[in-house]
Parts: sequence; structure tokens; C-alpha cells
Amino acid sequence: METKNKFKKDFIAVFFAKIGFVILKIAMGILIARVLGPFGKGIYVAVGRLSGILSTISSFSIGESLIFFLGRKKIKSLEIVGTSFFISIVCSLLALVVLFVFQDTIEHHFFKEFKANIYWIIYLLIPFTMFNSFVAYALKGLEKFKDYNTLSIIITIVKILLTAFCFYFIAGDYTTALIALIAVSAIQSIWGLILLFRYSMGRFRVSWKNLYPLTRYGLLTHFGSIFDELENQVDIFLLLYFLSPASVGIYSAAWAIASLLQYIANSLNVILFPKISSIPEKEVALDFTHKSIRCLLFICFAASVFIVITAYPLIRICYGAEFIDAFWVTIILLPAMIADVVFRTLFSWFKGTGKPLVTSVFTGLSVLINTFFNILLIPPYGITGAAISAVISYNLRTILLVNYFIKITDSTFRDTIVIKRNEIEIITKWIISYIHGIVKIKKTVPEQPLVKPFEGIK
Repeated sequence: METKNKFKKDFIAVFFAKIGFVILKIAMGILIARVLGPFGKGIYVAVGRLSGILSTISSFSIGESLIFFLGRKKIKSLEIVGTSFFISIVCSLLALVVLFVFQDTIEHHFFKEFKANIYWIIYLLIPFTMFNSFVAYALKGLEKFKDYNTLSIIITIVKILLTAFCFYFIAGDYTTALIALIAVSAIQSIWGLILLFRYSMGRFRVSWKNLYPLTRYGLLTHFGSIFDELENQVDIFLLLYFLSPASVGIYSAAWAIASLLQYIANSLNVILFPKISSIPEKEVALDFTHKSIRCLLFICFAASVFIVITAYPLIRICYGAEFIDAFWVTIILLPAMIADVVFRTLFSWFKGTGKPLVTSVFTGLSVLINTFFNILLIPPYGITGAAISAVISYNLRTILLVNYFIKITDSTFRDTIVIKRNEIEIITKWIISYIHGIVKIKKTVPEQPLVKPFEGIK
């Protein structure tokens, strides 16, 4: 019971933090779009995506291992800062070497319209991106979700303010925006280092004996992580290849709005993976997973309706007329995001139960299909073709993974996907009660106790 109550409490905290975070992220995207336009926003997004994908490829998914090993209490808290820092340095050096080797290829095929001096920014950004990802993994593994939420939200606010300051006092171009991004990433790394030092009791110890097990577990899940990252980024780089940075700018605006569903799902998956890793009873872990999928699907369907209603005025008023094509792309992307909600929740279950390699097969197949349809559809249909490709590949991989999950767990499709009537009532009452609590609406009838997620769901 104590485990379930903590799970509910953590979910509530992360859920509202994620909603706040996605609002701030959209606000950041609007600032970039308004100042830089589609072309500049496309370059800004592409640089960030390149840094992210190089960090993912070179990390060997050891961050995922960190969550798993911390959940199983195999790494001491005294060793967390030293281990995270050491691994991030090694992986960053590898990422920098990869960028150096393939820089000419990247510039020739994808970044043809970039300034030649843009690459020094990418070289500086990669180490900060790498370390910040390890800080996030460590905080999740330690189940310090309050610190994780606070860091994410405040850093995003700092990014908005510092970027706006640089635009006003320096220049309104993408080079200035990227310099501000480096400065914010450095601030985030310093803050993360301080947090990890606090949880390491001021000690800087590397868990040498666990380096090999961490790497071994990471490699098992690494192919899945690489494929997942490639699937998220392949459309961006193929848009750069076939079209222009401006198309990336418009497409990324649509993706940012539609990905609200992903952030809703991540509010639970952030705690689901470490929670499952620390629960020895498979039945309990399976029960959490079933409830998570059913409840997330209901919430995401409701959020999809909200997005359909508000996307057009949001894009028209906030992003500007240049981005109006992002509206239909947003609508097309919604089915892909709903499928991704289910996939990522099952991904957390497989990783948490020590089967990270399973999802690699499904994600790898999905990447091939996504790449094929992007190449087929982007030249004639542009950003709309990229969105259709995402819908096809995301839904296919989710259908395959759900069928496999049902088979090996002796579950049913109804138990896994179909939400129950009492669950709808519970979730609706929970959302209403917490909204009332936030805005402090005084009821005329006697107050009822707050309904918490999953409470009463059988």
C-alpha cells in the first residue's frame, strides 16, 4: 500500500510538472519562431537534434542502466556523482570524435545552408547535453522527482529569459540563439552537478566494479534507444536533405504541439521505469503497467480533442502566418503520438523487468518503415508526407509490441487497452478535484476527499 501511495504521489507531482514544462517549451518555440522565422527556427532545431542524436548514439544507453542499477540498489548513492561524471566525459569524447569524422558528410548532405562557423557551437553543446542527460537519469534512478521537475522547469524559464535578453541586446539571429542555448546548458550542468554532489554526500567516487555491468545492460537496450532516437529524428534530417531548414521549422512547430501527448505519457513513464525496476513482484509491475496504459490513453484522447480545437488559433496568433501549414501536420501527427504513448509505457515495462532488448526489434523495424515512407512521401508531399510516415511507423510498432506483450504476459487486449467505465469516473473526478484545489474554488456543498489516480481501479 505504501508503494502504491508513493507511486500516486510521484505521478501527481510529475504530471503537473510536465504540463507546466510543455507549456514553457511551447513558449520557447514561439519566441524562436517569432524572432527567427521558419528558416532560423529550422536551423536552431536541427543543431539541437544533431547534438541530441550524437549524445544518444555515444552514450551506449548507460543512463538507462543507471536507473535500473539504482533501482536495484546495486550502486551506492555515494558513487552517483563520480560515476555519472566519468561516464559522461568518456561518452562525450566519443561523440566529439564521431562528429569530427562525419562533419563533412553532415555538412554536404544535411546542413548545406549552415554557416561554416556553426560547428564550434555543436562541439561545445555536446558535452553539456551528455552530462545533463546523465543527471536526469540519475535523479530518476534515485527517485528524486521533485528535484528533476524543479530543474526541468526552472532551466526552461532561464532559457526563455536568457534567449530573449540575447535577442534584444545582441542580435536576433540563430547564432545568438544557439549561444544562449550553450549558456543555459552550462548552467544546467552546474546545477545538476551540485545536486548529485549533495546526494553523494560530497564524495566523488566512481563505481569501478559496476562500469562493465552498466555498459553491458546499456548495450542490451542501446539498439532500441538508437532506433527510437533515429525514428524521432529521421524525418527532421530527411526534410533537411530533400527540402530546407524552413520546412523543419514549420514541422517542428507542429511536432511541439502534438507532442503534448508524449509529455503527458512521460509524466508517468518517468516514474514507471525506476518503480518497476525496484518492484520484485512481477504481478504488481504488470498491474501498474495495465492501469498506466488504460488511464494514459483516456487522458491523451481528451487532450487530443483539446489540441484539435486550439491548434489553429494557437499557431495563427502565436507562431504567425508563416507557420499556418503546421496546423494540418499537427492533426495528422496526433494518431502517431497516441500510439507512441502505449509503446513508451510498454518500453518502460520491458526495461524495468530486465528485457530491454525486446523493444529493439520492433523499433528497428519501425525505423526502416519510417525511413522508407519518408523518402517516398517527403519529395511529393513535403512536411505532410513526413507526418503520414510517422503515423504509419508509430502505429505499426505499437500494434506489434502490444501483441507480443499480451502473448508473454497472458494478458488480454481488453485488460491492456480498453479503459473501464469506473476508471473514467475516477480519473474525471481526480482531475476536477485537483483543478479545484489549484484555483481554490470554494464549493457550496460539503467538501469530498480528493480522488487520487488509480484509487478504486480494479
